[in-house]
Amino acid sequence: SRRSAQPCAREIISRSWREALPIPRDQYPGHSHFNFEAAYRGQGLAGRLAFISRRNHLEKGIRGLHQVIREQEGEDSVYNFECRDLGYKLAAVKRQTVWDKMTGKKWFAKLLVCDLSPESGGKPDASDEH
Repeated sequence: SRRSAQPCAREIISRSWREALPIPRDQYPGHSHFNFEAAYRGQGLAGRLAFISRRNHLEKGIRGLHQVIREQEGEDSVYNFECRDLGYKLAAVKRQTVWDKMTGKKWFAKLLVCDLSPESGGKPDASDEH
């Protein structure tokens, strides 16, 4: 039946909430979010905006950033970019069964965190282990 193939709205809301990753906002209160249309990807815009955003966070006294990304099993391109190019570290991973059910594929939420230092001026710290 259609109901068994697709979760109902109540199931999506209740299960999604239970599958949320806890965010350590005391240590990592900052968050930025960028979306680009396909035509603008791969031009270095995310890195430049991240640098400006980090400087802004530092000016406001924020020393830690967080973000949650969701990726399909075997797809790590966003995770790899965030860690390699922007200095984030993986803090937690959690399976996303609602997404699994809706797409028929395995999905994972990944909590990424990043420590900012005033000395870096907003650039990723090259000495961090990614």
